[in-house]
Amino acid sequence: MLQPLGRFFQVTETLDFNKYFLDFDKVNRFPLSFVIKIDQTKEDAITRIKSDAEKSNRFAAGKLESYMSLFENVYTLRDLREVAHKIPETALERIKSKLTLQFKLEFGLLD
Repeated sequence: MLQPLGRFFQVTETLDFNKYFLDFDKVNRFPLSFVIKIDQTKEDAITRIKSDAEKSNRFAAGKLESYMSLFENVYTLRDLREVAHKIPETALERIKSKLTLQFKLEFGLLD
């Protein structure tokens, strides 16, 4: 099986397991990293997602574990804030500039 270079990232605000499992299915069950815009820890987020999926009684234990193993990394707002506080102001300006350029490129706004 061919695997993409790098990582897939998804950004979301929900802890609904259906969203994550659907994303995994869309990329043929390739591992994904998620940025979840919540103020909880990543461990709390993963625990909640798994618990809700178990309570739904829609998945056999093996299938549920298969989905859960596809979470490559999970980052929450806590993680992002911790990292952001360590970035020097000059570097932060360069990062903002590059992100702005990538946004404009992706949405065809460079013309």
